[in-house]
Parts: sequence; structure tokens; C-alpha cells
Amino acid sequence: MDTNIQSIIEKLEKGQHVIHKVDANDMEPVILKNEPIVLEPVSSEKKLKKNNVVFCEVNGRFYVHFITAITTMQDKKWFQIGDLHGSIKGDVTFEKIYGKAIVFGETPCEEFMKKNAQN
Repeated sequence: MDTNIQSIIEKLEKGQHVIHKVDANDMEPVILKNEPIVLEPVSSEKKLKKNNVVFCEVNGRFYVHFITAITTMQDKKWFQIGDLHGSIKGDVTFEKIYGKAIVFGETPCEEFMKKNAQN
């Protein structure tokens, strides 16, 4: 696993917010390539909704993508992960969703992190 990805996961698991630059263009125009986003830890699957943008692992690959559908099978919730252009990456359980994107863009991310560093 990439050390940057590992660091992001570790910080989110400790309850910290993380700034991450998206390195792909499959979420444009919502998130531009190399645009920073703030990820917040997700403590409960109940906080996840369709169309949330999440940082997750699907079949060993890491994505910042939408939750495109939520289903329940055998008392377990499954989250379908896809990009803005209709490509479905796969289904994951809550354990593979590490964070939820809450702020998008350079200036908003900087302002968010400054504000939360003071609290």
C-alpha cells in the first residue's frame, strides 16, 4: 500500500480530518484533478447516504468516488461505489469506507483546517 494512502487511513482511523489531493479526473467537474478535499472520519454507516463522496477501497484500489447505491443483504449494508461518469467500481461494506469528503477546493480546505486547528 502507498505510504500516503496508509497515512490518510491512519489519521482518519484516529478521528482526524485529512486534506487529500485527488489524483484522477473521473469525478470532474465536481472534483477537479489535483484539487484538495477535506476528508472526515466516518464513525457510523448510518451517516453515509447515496451521493456522498467517500474515500474507500474497492477490490484493493483506493478511490474518492460517490456512493451510487446502498443495499442490504443478509443484514449487512453494501455501498456501491462509482464515479461521475457512470463507471461502477464495485460494492463495499462500511469497513472499507475510510472517510467522507466534506470540503472541496484549495481555499475552502485551508480555511476549514485553520478554523478546526483553533478548536
